[in-house]
Amino acid sequence: MLVVLYAANLYAASEISRFRGRPVALVCGVSAVAPVLGPIVFLALPALERRGEEEEELAPSTAETSTFAVPNPPAAGSAETAVANPLQPDVPSAPTILKLSHAEPAQAATALPAAQIFQRGAFTFNRRFFETKFPGFFGVVRHGSDKDMVLLIKAARGEFVAERISRISANEFHAQVRKGEVTEEVIVPFTEIKEIQLKHKNA
Repeated sequence: MLVVLYAANLYAASEISRFRGRPVALVCGVSAVAPVLGPIVFLALPALERRGEEEEELAPSTAETSTFAVPNPPAAGSAETAVANPLQPDVPSAPTILKLSHAEPAQAATALPAAQIFQRGAFTFNRRFFETKFPGFFGVVRHGSDKDMVLLIKAARGEFVAERISRISANEFHAQVRKGEVTEEVIVPFTEIKEIQLKHKNA
């Protein structure tokens, strides 16, 4: 109980120092030496005047009230020019038009994901490799992050861009390759694969 009362005494001292505008270290130090009595003494003292803070608060408002607009000077062809040239017909001066332009922020181009490259020697191409690295390519309908990705397969018979793996066995897999408007199924043996790239279809 004494510890709780002593802590409450210090907390009250800190609040009183802020309320009365006194230094926190001074009030808390006196209250630590003289519990209960110290906070009561500082609470009874008048608050310090904070003129510096009031002047800082009034400074922005003063600057705002002193702001005024300067009218445009009389343009050529105004009433003064008409008096000097009575034969010249009155032509109303064109109003001053301020054109504010701002540059539209350029739309950040959507960054395509970097291609992942798997080369023979660093990876062993087999059924487990494809099932582990490319599980999203086995479904009929692809979802998630693999929706717009394709497999660029560099094999001994050429390069193939596979959109889907329709079947896979222990020695080969069947890749669905698009040619124009139609798709074609290509059989790719694991032993002929030199490199595989997982990349975005627009890359």
